[in-house]
Amino acid sequence: MADIEAARGQPSKTNTEEKLPLDLIPKSLMVVLGSTYCLVLLCLLLVIPILELAIGASYRDQCTINSNIPVYLIVTGACGMATIILTLVLVAGFIFVIQRQSIVGTFAMGCITIIIMMFISLMSFFLFIWFIVGNVWIFGAKQNVQYDNPAASNYCNRTLYEFAFVILIISYVMCCISCCSRFVGSFARKDKTMPITKHNYLKILRQQYGPYITNNVFYYGKTLFKISKIKCDLSFLKSCKREKVLPTFVQFKVPSTHLSHQRAIQNCFREILINEIKVKKRQLTECYRIYNNLKSLLDSDLHKKISDEISIIINEIDKGKVTSVTERHITKLNKLRELKNFSEDIKHSSTTISPIKNYSKRVLTRDETLALENGLDFIFPSLKFDDETFIANIETLFVNLLGYCSEKTDYDELDLDERISYNLTPEQLCLATKLRKSCDTFRQHARKSISRYKKEIDPIVKTLKNLSKDKTIYITRPDKVRAVVILERSDYLTKLELILNEPKTFKQLDEDPTIQKEDKLQRKLLHLKNIGFLTDSEYKFTRPVGSQPGKAYGLPKIHKDGVPLRPIISACSTFNYKLSKLLANKLKHLRTSPTIVIDTFKFVKELQNLKLNTTNIKRVSFDIVSLFTRVPLARTIDLILDKMYGPIHTCSFSELKRTDWCSKCQHRYELKWLLDISTKDSHFIFNEKLYCQTEGVAMGSPLGPLFADIYINYLESKLKRRLDENGVLYWKRFVDDCFVLVNDNADINKLLDILNSFDVDIQFTVETEKNNSISFLDILITRTNFNVNETDLNTLPIELLHSFLRITKERLSIVSVEKYEQLLNLLRLQYPRNKLNNQNSSLLLPFLYPSPIALVSSSCILLTSIQKTDETSTNYQKHPNVDEHIILSEHATIVVQLLHRYLLAYRDSQPIDQINFGMTQLNYLQQEISSLIYKPNFTEVICYAFDNVISETSLEISPDYFTSLRKILKLNRVQDILLVFALHDSIHVKFQALARGHLLNCLREFFQTISNT
Repeated sequence: MADIEAARGQPSKTNTEEKLPLDLIPKSLMVVLGSTYCLVLLCLLLVIPILELAIGASYRDQCTINSNIPVYLIVTGACGMATIILTLVLVAGFIFVIQRQSIVGTFAMGCITIIIMMFISLMSFFLFIWFIVGNVWIFGAKQNVQYDNPAASNYCNRTLYEFAFVILIISYVMCCISCCSRFVGSFARKDKTMPITKHNYLKILRQQYGPYITNNVFYYGKTLFKISKIKCDLSFLKSCKREKVLPTFVQFKVPSTHLSHQRAIQNCFREILINEIKVKKRQLTECYRIYNNLKSLLDSDLHKKISDEISIIINEIDKGKVTSVTERHITKLNKLRELKNFSEDIKHSSTTISPIKNYSKRVLTRDETLALENGLDFIFPSLKFDDETFIANIETLFVNLLGYCSEKTDYDELDLDERISYNLTPEQLCLATKLRKSCDTFRQHARKSISRYKKEIDPIVKTLKNLSKDKTIYITRPDKVRAVVILERSDYLTKLELILNEPKTFKQLDEDPTIQKEDKLQRKLLHLKNIGFLTDSEYKFTRPVGSQPGKAYGLPKIHKDGVPLRPIISACSTFNYKLSKLLANKLKHLRTSPTIVIDTFKFVKELQNLKLNTTNIKRVSFDIVSLFTRVPLARTIDLILDKMYGPIHTCSFSELKRTDWCSKCQHRYELKWLLDISTKDSHFIFNEKLYCQTEGVAMGSPLGPLFADIYINYLESKLKRRLDENGVLYWKRFVDDCFVLVNDNADINKLLDILNSFDVDIQFTVETEKNNSISFLDILITRTNFNVNETDLNTLPIELLHSFLRITKERLSIVSVEKYEQLLNLLRLQYPRNKLNNQNSSLLLPFLYPSPIALVSSSCILLTSIQKTDETSTNYQKHPNVDEHIILSEHATIVVQLLHRYLLAYRDSQPIDQINFGMTQLNYLQQEISSLIYKPNFTEVICYAFDNVISETSLEISPDYFTSLRKILKLNRVQDILLVFALHDSIHVKFQALARGHLLNCLREFFQTISNT
């Protein structure tokens, strides 16, 4: 039989060629002999000849009626034992060969098997003749044998005779059972077919054909599955290549310094994709070769009917696997298409938010605006190609791939006049030639790219240089956000000098004290190293050398009125900068607090998960005035020392020398000295003047945020009880900005007095929400979540009620007149006429208390609207080709793009609540939709997004789509009704009907709530 490895490409013998000795043995006998059960059965049968031999030898002289009976047992036992032992050797050899699957072992085992089978056959013939003779001896003495008198001529030992008699009877019984089983088995095979299924075909094959053919069938199916998988992979890869999308496995991370070479990176990705297709084709060819070899082996070894059944089963299994792989590839391809479309939409989007904030008198030209829009952190790609570094890197790569090809591993080991000899094989020389050719091509492309970039970059650089020559303006970045701010230089200098001229915080110096302070710190650090307070590495890190004064500048607070400046001192080259950095790292665990905002996205998510009734709370923002320059250094240092070493010990008040203090007091003293010199009397330069900060910590010092957080954490802990008692529900802080949620009846001025009463240096200012919005950090927090089920209608914003009443009145064909009047009557109870006296609440007057003329006109409108069905149309319906830039705001265009992506995903039969969408984009979409719903043109915006996608992609919307949309956008009931009201104005009749059906259900629940109220 051919080996499995032969099917995989090695030469194999066919039926027409020379057969192995093992092939001469019948296959059914090979199956029996190769079974472990046969080995166990033979071991059990070995007991019988051993008993025959033992009993025959023990009672050899105790059978006078026929002395040949014990001889019969002895000969039968010895021959049977020899036969079984030889059979055991044969079975063990078969099992060994089957497990090892060795051709050499198969040949040797075939020769040994033939010899043993010949010996066993001769032994079996002898035992058959001997069995007949034994029957004559034992059954002939049956009538005359007696067991009592050993001296009689017809005596025989009972055990001997009865054992021999039972052995004969058992032999007859075994022969009858064997004949009957063979007869029944042959009859069953004639009438029944083999019940082969995909669950048991391998087991049946192993039972009837042995392990060799079974293994061939297994590898045949495995190869077929692999061929189908490779075909599916090739189809997927070719689709990606044709549609110019890149699978994730061909993409690798690129450092930010190389992102300017996007063209080369994309070409590299595509080359990887093309090479992967070539590899798959080679694998497919190899698998087909193995498949054909295995197929020919199975056709020669199996019956045609069995072979056809096995092929059908394997093809059925293969079909299921192909379906699963194809579905997985389709899902991947759809995601890649969606990502490509979304990237192109963002790339070609005409809506951009300018990062430039110009507060100067200079009017920027178009070229200057384009140059500054890149931001202050933008770095142009290098316009020089470093040949030496490139060649060195390629040589390092070559050595790493092939190993050292010369006797010397370093150029330092070479003499000046010594010639380098390389020991390269022909294959390595060929690889080196290819590598050199690729490097030359790369250098040519790089030079072309540099030339192209130079033409693009030179005008921008020239524009920036000309802009920098204007001494009337000052360009900087803002405080806390990323942008470009342009200020009048005179205003900038005036504002910052006004801050620096504050006598309580800053003072002007006549001389530069840098050298004296540096020398003082060096001597102290050396002493601390000698006593073990600092390690050698810490001493080397903090020891100042060549120090310079700090440099002061100001960052404009563009989110504040008047654009005030935040003074910053750049302390990178100061004498105590590295010491401050070390202390800040050692003490950073002391600033942790649950009220500190670490990440903007986590803060927004925490706000969205708050279980608060947003209609009964107010939002305020507290800002600490000049926190860094007002932090009380002495008190903050004491707080740090108390947290590190506990309350102050009596050693510092005793008359003991400092060297006799306890270790804790000594460490406390040394740390206090280091904190003092790191924070107090920091000097700096501004506008060619030397200043010294006498109070607070410098804003640019690494210890600045640490001191500020530690002291404000202490303030919050002391005032927390009083603040909670006066209505504070939620408090979050980022440095000097605090976002607070308070009860609706809380006194904001009282809270401000509590905060300002703690420390005269730490003073707070307050800002309340305007138009349901308040700014905090770089986000705008808007109140949008109103739950009608949990609040009365009078707690809803006036703008929301006004929009809802206006839209409901315009669509009285959907809302019944009785329910609309019921709503108005309830609102009149909550909003009497005398309370609608301010400008905001007067929006409700035309709806709740119309004039008589307006009432008559409204009645006519009501009667007309009752007769209308679907004839109502908006301006958008009359003008379906309206320009999108007229109806869309700056942010609404991005919202439409995100909605477009959602609807495309829904078109592809993917549940809308399972779309793979980034949390940042999803949060942005939720906020913008909630905000747009309350805008005057939200109907046009929403309908524009939906109608465009429906028209372009033939989108089919199911009835449960609006429920999924409400869930994914996190809309409350009022927002859901307003959104579907807008979608009811769609130009598609089927979409109108679905929106109408959803509205009827929503309004029924909404007005039921009103009736209960």
